[in-house]
Amino acid sequence: FLDAASSVGMIFQDQRLTTWDGSSATQLTIETPHGSKQVMLVAQVPFSSDRKRMSVICEVDGELMCITKGADSVMGPLCDGSLAEASLQQIEAYAKMGLRTLVVAWKPISPEFLASWKPKMEVARSSPIEDRPEKMAACALQLEHTLSLTGISGIEDRLQEGVPAAMSTLKAMGIRIWVLTGDKVETAVEIAKACHLLTESMTVVTVVNATSVVNAKEMLREARTQAQGLSQVAFVFDGGSMKFVADDEEGQELLFHIGIASKVCICCRLAPQQKRRLVELVRSKDESRITLAVGDGANDVPMIQGAHVGIGVRGKEGNQSVQASDVAISQFRFLVPLLLCHGRRAYRRVATFLCYYIYKHVVLAVGDMCWAHQSEFAGQIAYPEWVASCYAAFFTSLPVIVVLVFDRDIPDRMVYAHPELYHAGQQRIHFNTRIFATWILSGVWHGCIVWLIPNLAVGASGPGSDPYWNQDWWVASIVSFTLVVIFVDLRLWLIALNKFSIWTWLGLLSSPALYIVALVVLGHTYLGEVMQPQIQGVPWDVFQHPEAISALFLTPLMMLLDALFYCLLLYLRPSPLDEVRRSLKSSRVSPPPNDRLEGPPPSPPA
Repeated sequence: FLDAASSVGMIFQDQRLTTWDGSSATQLTIETPHGSKQVMLVAQVPFSSDRKRMSVICEVDGELMCITKGADSVMGPLCDGSLAEASLQQIEAYAKMGLRTLVVAWKPISPEFLASWKPKMEVARSSPIEDRPEKMAACALQLEHTLSLTGISGIEDRLQEGVPAAMSTLKAMGIRIWVLTGDKVETAVEIAKACHLLTESMTVVTVVNATSVVNAKEMLREARTQAQGLSQVAFVFDGGSMKFVADDEEGQELLFHIGIASKVCICCRLAPQQKRRLVELVRSKDESRITLAVGDGANDVPMIQGAHVGIGVRGKEGNQSVQASDVAISQFRFLVPLLLCHGRRAYRRVATFLCYYIYKHVVLAVGDMCWAHQSEFAGQIAYPEWVASCYAAFFTSLPVIVVLVFDRDIPDRMVYAHPELYHAGQQRIHFNTRIFATWILSGVWHGCIVWLIPNLAVGASGPGSDPYWNQDWWVASIVSFTLVVIFVDLRLWLIALNKFSIWTWLGLLSSPALYIVALVVLGHTYLGEVMQPQIQGVPWDVFQHPEAISALFLTPLMMLLDALFYCLLLYLRPSPLDEVRRSLKSSRVSPPPNDRLEGPPPSPPA
């Protein structure tokens, strides 16, 4: 607005706080072709999503006037005689050009009206927050009526660079996109076409301007019939129809099923709370779906808060959406690397971490369970207490963190060329009942092997009691615990993506290194005599038992069965990521030199 006004000679110069008629006011200085002019802003009715307009009362050359701007749907009834046909045609023409339209109107007011109205507005502003909006809206209605049309504005909401390419990539990733906006239907449709969300091959199904609950449901039924049997459907819906079906169970079901059956949903003329209702509708009707809301303004805050994940885009519309979001980005196109690179890798890491963490504790627990049955539940422990206590925190936690953090699958540029890799999360490839059961069964199998083979090979009957400890039994126990550490490390190495990277080996070698230090301290120092007297001298005695040495070095060969199974699985049932990695290795494609997480190359602005 300021740039447009400046182009015709109306230049905003300055504003400062002052007083007017005993109350605070804002004085604006505007340079016009006829000289400098002072405008006193004496009162303001702020914009709200329900009112869809705002008003100011100002004094110009000693005269008071009310100036109101807002959406055409609410400004028409407020204007004296509503909007003329020519004005409506111009608004529609602007909307079809993809411009955001506003209607500006005014009327003169008397000092007597202002003197009686202003105290009422102050009372409404200071009322309890529960009913403050209603009271302020009621007070504003006393002012905003019988207005005279001043003009119509059309503002270009220019797309950021890279938005069309990002939209195409998101659709290729299998993400279903709903556009929830307060714009007119024509404006939203044109913007959807500009960002390649709406294509010529799509069949557009429209439900707008419903007049009642019955009418809205009938239109939804007709839309569902039109969409049946079609794969490329775009559904256009408006807030006026939404208010009729929002509280109707059948209407909600129809709206949900049409939305899910469509490739694209464009919901226009929505209030902020209606945006949230739509997000909550999807969450309540299908709890297996994950919703993500992206917004850049205060009107998007309810929607962001209602979704599973909220992303705020920093922009010129303030920071409210960023403050309410889970993640903030500076441009919309960065949504692609956020999801396709960071999100996809994070899903695999978290899923693998959870499965592995439970697996390694199952391996340890199975040994105790086996010994409990062997000892007829005598209440004796299978492993030394202090060694077992260090297992989770020191011996096995660091390797999985290091390996998963530094694991790299394929370069980012290759990821952008294969957006179908994102389907791994949607299809729950890395975390499902079958995967979890496989990890648990693997833990039981490994736990039985590492306990029974050393225990039966050494042949000790029990741990003994203080001071007559059964040294052979504790030798078998230490060998078994050592095998636990070896097996869980080898299992982690099998699932690592970069099996021969320096970080993988540093992470894996940290586990036996810390374990050896703990054995030396507990088995051959005075501190060990105090903390764990049962295993004094046992670590060295392990190498005096041929049976223990054989069990220690031969039992890990059983992991060859796991390796064989894992190789067969990769060969017979490779995941999309495995196939891309395999093609990358076979073609010996080197990653581009500029492998930065900056999203796909930006497309020209629409």
